[in-house]
Amino acid sequence: MTSFNDGPSASERMRCPQCGANNFKGTLKCWQCSANLGGASMAPSAPRIAIRQDADLANKAAAALGLMFPYIGIPVGMVFLMLDDVRKTRLGWLTITWSIVGTVLNVVIFFASVLPFIPSLRGLASHVPSSTPSIPSLQ
Repeated sequence: MTSFNDGPSASERMRCPQCGANNFKGTLKCWQCSANLGGASMAPSAPRIAIRQDADLANKAAAALGLMFPYIGIPVGMVFLMLDDVRKTRLGWLTITWSIVGTVLNVVIFFASVLPFIPSLRGLASHVPSSTPSIPSLQ
């Protein structure tokens, strides 16, 4: 009779020396206690790809989102505030700040574009008859 741990996946596992948690071979840290497992020496791992973290580009993207789409930038910034990473939290505050600036700019631009039409709208309103026409009776 075969037990649950006797399958081929059991040979691909390793126990953490600190907490005893079951981990995949090749992992660097324990999933439960984050102890260093040294998995890189036990099994060949996938080649690491260097990820270039460009904080300046993220700040520019937050500013662009906030200025161009301020009503979308505010909820996106709030989502970033819920993340545990300090850099992402700062990015969330930056997105919300730029979204508020974008909202104010949108309101100012709207009123600046409508302002020239107010005299013509007042002129149209003065030509509207003040009394309402009566409905003819059916008698």
